[in-house]
Formats: sequence, C-alpha cells, structure tokens
Amino acid sequence: MIFVADLHAREGAEDALHQLLAALAAATADEPGALAYSVRQHLDEPARFQVSEHYRDRAAWEQHMAAPYLREALDRFPQLLQAPPSLASYAERATLPPAPLSVPEAIRQRRAVRHYRPDPVDPAVLDELLELALAAPSSWNLQDRQLVVVTSEQGRQALTHATGGQPQAQEAPVMVVFLADCQAHTRDRSDIWTQARANQAWSEDFIAFFAAQSQAFQEALAARGALREYAIKDAMIAASFFILAAQSRGLATSPMNGWDEALVKRAIGAEQRDDLAVALLVSLGHAAAQPLPPGRRPAALQVFREHLPPS
Repeated sequence: MIFVADLHAREGAEDALHQLLAALAAATADEPGALAYSVRQHLDEPARFQVSEHYRDRAAWEQHMAAPYLREALDRFPQLLQAPPSLASYAERATLPPAPLSVPEAIRQRRAVRHYRPDPVDPAVLDELLELALAAPSSWNLQDRQLVVVTSEQGRQALTHATGGQPQAQEAPVMVVFLADCQAHTRDRSDIWTQARANQAWSEDFIAFFAAQSQAFQEALAARGALREYAIKDAMIAASFFILAAQSRGLATSPMNGWDEALVKRAIGAEQRDDLAVALLVSLGHAAAQPLPPGRRPAALQVFREHLPPS
C-alpha cells in the first residue's frame, strides 16, 4: 500500500519540518514492512513538502502508525504546519523495473529468505534467470544438470511435504529443483558439438578429441563410483548462478537443505529415475522482509596462502 501526505510548513519552520521528516524516514527504514519512504520539498514553494510511503500491506502501515517515534512526530505537527497534512492512499499498478545489480553487489546483498509475499514472478524474468543458470560452467561441457520449475499449488504442497514443512515452498511462488544427471555421458551429445561448431568455437579436430577424452573421463568416474559427485557439483554451480542472477533482478531466494530426496523426486515425477540425483531446491519470489546480514567469519580464519597451517 502507498500513502502520500502533503504538508505545508509554517513560515520559518521549513528547516525544522525537513529535519523531522528526514528523521522519520531513517526510523521507518528499520521497519520490516516498509518498502519505500521518500520526502520531497517543492522547488518553487519550499514550505510545501510531500511524503510518499510504501508498505507491504495494511498491517505493516498500521504497525508504522503505532510506532512511538511517529506519535512523537505527529504531536509536533501543530507547531510546524499551517494545517493538518492531507493523506491519500494508492495501490501501485506499474513501476520501472529496478536496474540489475552488479555481480559484487548481488553477492553482498544476497540473503537466504524464508518468507515471501504472494506476488507472482514475472515470467519473462524467470525465463531469463533460467537461461543464466544454464550458462553456468560444467565439467567437460557435459551440461549434466536438469532444472524442474514448480509453480502450481499442488506441486509446491508436495515440495513442502518433502522439505518437512519449511515455509519457503509454502510461500514462494516459484520453486526450482536442481537435478544432477549422473548418466548424461551415456546419452546423445551431438547437439553440443553441433552448437560449438556453429558458433565456430570448436574445430572438427577438437570435437573429435574432446568427445573421446570426455567419454573416457566419465567412464573413469563411473569406475570410481564418482559420477553422482561430479554431476552434483555441476548442478550446484548452476544453482549458484541462478541465485545471484535472481538477486541482481531484485528477487529473493533460499537454497534449501533438509529435504527427503525420494519425496522430492516423487513431487516432480522422477521417482523412477535412478539416473538423477537431487542437488538443491531453491525458492524464488519477493521477500516479505529482508533479513539482516548475520556476518561472516574473518578471512584470516578461512583463507590461506599456498598451504593450510598446522592443525
């Protein structure tokens, strides 16, 4: 919900009103239900101010109205204003899409979000995120991952059950299951060579060499029982790309653990696919509130040069 208040300062009270409204904006920024708060001053008539407030829902606005700092500000208004402020409420119908974040910005701002607003995810944005996830690197360009996008109520309920009732699958409008294809090397991969050839990325000699060497590598993994491990690594890299791409577009995610693999596979119709392993579940949507960063241990405890110190 959006509320717009117009205020007219008494003569000589412009600076005091500006300081009061700026303090309100700073205090409101800490409210979990506040999405935006803007204070404007008229360019030609500096005694006129406008405050635009955007809240997640009416309950969030009512919580704001009950805040002690707001009550204190309202008590000062008669001293600062020529007349009581006029207030109008609006529902947002359209807005400019936020500018995508840079990769460092997305990494620094990302949080695992457990609770979501019911707002849908733009299908075009979702398609872009999936495309970016599939751009992630994979061992020998095998692309041994599959993504299942779940948006139906029935499907998300099944994933809620598979995750032991975690709120992400219940609230987020989109769930993505990242699967590791442990037998990808046994399938026809000629389309990979065809695309590389068409893009003039690989020569015929390289294609022949690459096809033979990659097959030998995968067969060696099979002999060591390591196919699942390698395929899960590739699926996890794709999930990481998806998570950061979502953050860059202003969407929230949560990489989910604590699920029952058999129940997840049943939820997506893969219960008979022993060649597939569940790597990760990721929720996607609009955050109900942005969690505060818990912080990370200092690099000195986790990053070492050349070799590990003695234990």
